[in-house]
Amino acid sequence: MPTHRTGFVFDEHYRDHDTGVQTTVTMRSGSFEVMPESHPSSLYIIERIKQFFDGSGLTAQMHPLEARAASEDEIAVYHTREYIAGIRAHAAGGPGKGAWGGVDDETSLSPGSFEAALYAAGGSMNAVDAVMQSEVHNSYALLRPPGHHATRNQAMGFCIFNNVAIAARYAQRKHHAARVLIADWDVHHGNGTQDIFWNDDSVFFASLHQWPFYPGSGGPLEQRKTTLNVAMSAGSGDDEYLHAFDRTVAPAVAAFGPDIVLVSAGFDAHEDDPLAGMNVSEAGFRELAQRCTSLAPRVAAVLEGGYNLATLTRLVGAALEGFT
Repeated sequence: MPTHRTGFVFDEHYRDHDTGVQTTVTMRSGSFEVMPESHPSSLYIIERIKQFFDGSGLTAQMHPLEARAASEDEIAVYHTREYIAGIRAHAAGGPGKGAWGGVDDETSLSPGSFEAALYAAGGSMNAVDAVMQSEVHNSYALLRPPGHHATRNQAMGFCIFNNVAIAARYAQRKHHAARVLIADWDVHHGNGTQDIFWNDDSVFFASLHQWPFYPGSGGPLEQRKTTLNVAMSAGSGDDEYLHAFDRTVAPAVAAFGPDIVLVSAGFDAHEDDPLAGMNVSEAGFRELAQRCTSLAPRVAAVLEGGYNLATLTRLVGAALEGFT
């Protein structure tokens, strides 16, 4: 039996994904330059969370899990090999688009980003290993870059490789999980995750997200037997989210009967997040995490969005309390 309830994935390679600063404002009529500010998905996100975990004693309470670099074959369960090569070349200074696919204007890469992305995918798979092998009850991967917007050949929305999708395939192939649930509560719809599993009834994708909103997918008419999009109106808070989870998500998932829950844990639905318009509180994220643990005997979560550095550390800590 596991001696720790929660496993924790972190790796120094994540610090090598340096998105830099933004200086250009682009408008319909053109663009202009402003004083530099940190990219929204900056390395300060994981730096502050890790420092908070260390200083508060949370790190010491969790079981450390190593990350590793995912192999090309593991990444290629979703992404094309041409795309993988294109991302490697772009991180080294090559073009941001071509026959291989592309990288949108919002997604910044540095020379260390390709390796960091490999370790993000590998860390997600190691988080799955830990819960499937009963090393821990649940696991959390504090990783960068995030992944749920990445499509087969397009890096977008700050995402490069789709970590949670790769982890789901890994749970199936290595651990023979018959039914995998991906619960995504990031404020932005996980279009890339939906894309890979749209015609696959062995993976249930359930998403609660602001709609209409970026990236434009996940509307109320986008539903399948194992794809559940809960389109939330701007301004929704704890009551609306928990009601939707209890009345819509939980019954559908119970009928599916997952062997493992993978959580795309974004925190940009928080009331103070600068990139969205929702009102979920710290307590709300704690409750969402707790509800995820009731859906299957094993839970592995990965960090997605969340952009208010002043509040993000507390939100992630609250979610960890809920998972535990």
